[in-house]
Amino acid sequence: MATVSLTQPPTFSEVARKRRLMSRSDEEIEDNIDIRIQYRTGWPKLAHLPLKTVYEGNPDAFFPDRQTHISQIITILRAQQIPISSISVVYRVPYGGDNSNKLDETTATLLITTFPDSGYNSFVATREIRKYLNSHEIHVLIEIIDERALKPSVFPILPSDKELISIWNERLKQATIDILKASCLKVVSISVFRYGLDLDPEKCPPTVMISALDAEADAWWATILPRIRSICQPAFDATVIYGDQITMGSNELDMNTMERPFATFDFSNLTTIKMGASCGPIGGTWTGSMGGLVRLEKDGEDMGVFGLSNHHVVRSDSLEAVTENNTPLRPTHSSVKSMSFLITSPSDRDTDLILQTTEAGVDELKKVLKGRPGTLGLEAMAEMGDFSKAKSLEAVQDRLARAEHRALTIKDANRVLGSVYATSGFRFLSTQEGNYALDWSLTKILPSRSFDDTPSVGAPHQLLESMSNAKSFTDKIHGGLTVAKFGRSTGWTEGNVSAIETVFLKGESKYTHDVLAWPVAPLHRHKYDFATPGDSGAVVVVSDEFAVDCGCWVGLLFAANLAAGTGFFVPMSLVLKDISEITGCQVVQPSKCAFDDI
Repeated sequence: MATVSLTQPPTFSEVARKRRLMSRSDEEIEDNIDIRIQYRTGWPKLAHLPLKTVYEGNPDAFFPDRQTHISQIITILRAQQIPISSISVVYRVPYGGDNSNKLDETTATLLITTFPDSGYNSFVATREIRKYLNSHEIHVLIEIIDERALKPSVFPILPSDKELISIWNERLKQATIDILKASCLKVVSISVFRYGLDLDPEKCPPTVMISALDAEADAWWATILPRIRSICQPAFDATVIYGDQITMGSNELDMNTMERPFATFDFSNLTTIKMGASCGPIGGTWTGSMGGLVRLEKDGEDMGVFGLSNHHVVRSDSLEAVTENNTPLRPTHSSVKSMSFLITSPSDRDTDLILQTTEAGVDELKKVLKGRPGTLGLEAMAEMGDFSKAKSLEAVQDRLARAEHRALTIKDANRVLGSVYATSGFRFLSTQEGNYALDWSLTKILPSRSFDDTPSVGAPHQLLESMSNAKSFTDKIHGGLTVAKFGRSTGWTEGNVSAIETVFLKGESKYTHDVLAWPVAPLHRHKYDFATPGDSGAVVVVSDEFAVDCGCWVGLLFAANLAAGTGFFVPMSLVLKDISEITGCQVVQPSKCAFDDI
């Protein structure tokens, strides 16, 4: 099964240039048809996979009289016996880079997904569709693609893949790193997964997946990937995708495209938060997850309750100044004693999103009552004697009153959760296996707030049946381990740990050294990603129902790759070890799993 990679994809500037080609003859059209991958045909040359499909932003504006043209296109497709799964007009954009939010004529695409079948001629279909659209002065991109390629399968490397693991660790890992460092390209990380179109892991080849901030650069496809493939094949294939989201709660994401929190909030009673609750610095424009509850003791004294998240989730300009040069923030710092770094839950950004939606509802209800230009509202109709509108008027007035009350409650809510007590900064911890990334923060919870550390409703059943382990952590991590997390954005998701650790290269990843982290492949890639922006700071727990340590904390999520749906975590044992070192306290919760020494 071929992997989702291209030999020489175009840069986006090339796509934009060819996008405007108004081909007239069959020969001109055929010269620009993209047939570089056996399961995708397009016009003109398309950006490399994987791409994000965006339905918002009115792509139909570039495809007038949609229904009429779609009917004609279906006729063309049927003539070539193409097994159609779906037809839509969308934007197809990369998961990173300058064009990730470019929703315009250069990315508007007629997207045709097909069922897996090799017995049709998509080249002829693409040519005929282009001729038809050109005759109607419609110049959107055309993409005919196997529906499985929209979300390729990602599977972990397992401990049973002993030969693969040995080849990678002993021979290929350092050689690949050396090639990448010499390339001067913007590499973020190197992971190894099984990657392909099939739902059977054995039919998806082991693939070196390089994430980079410049994945569209010609050098990747002309020079670097061929060199890496030459040393890795036949054991591994290799591909490049857009870079991992290290700061997954960052304000690089447009507020209008950021999804609302998975959990709902009662702004009239914000006393208690749960694992994975929305959080962020006061005044911040980003959001993350408050992962779980930590208790500290010092010289036998209870130091209180703390919320565990990432350093990058609670960061602010003032905190960055204190932790510059990758230094940690210690409880002895004057800014900690003065509670300089306040954290809110829900975050300011999420509150703004929720308030924005609520106020939009208020405005809509007012229009129903008062009317829109050229139309009467319910109030005017009732005043004119239309008694049939009385009940509707009363119902809308009641809804408006409740919506306005909710908006006021949101604005007036005291959302302060506590203040930052300590953070790791972007540091690392040296072990025999290598340098592991550190990215943690502790927030001292105010007495007026509380932390419910039990798994929430909706958790995998095996976690709800393993509540006795909910306050424990384990250092037993291995490939194939089933894990779960509850995050601000995606709620409960499950995945499998890959046996080959991910390497984050210094520079683009914010770390001053190459660092390691454990990668997680989503358990059901076709249904959900393991993590998305806003999930940073979530606690990763063992979710294997047959494991004695099911329910135990195993890691702290700090990054994800949106193109692959994967997540990355730091071992919880190392996080807690560093917390003890930086705070000078003993971590009493979570405690070491009683089964770890058996």
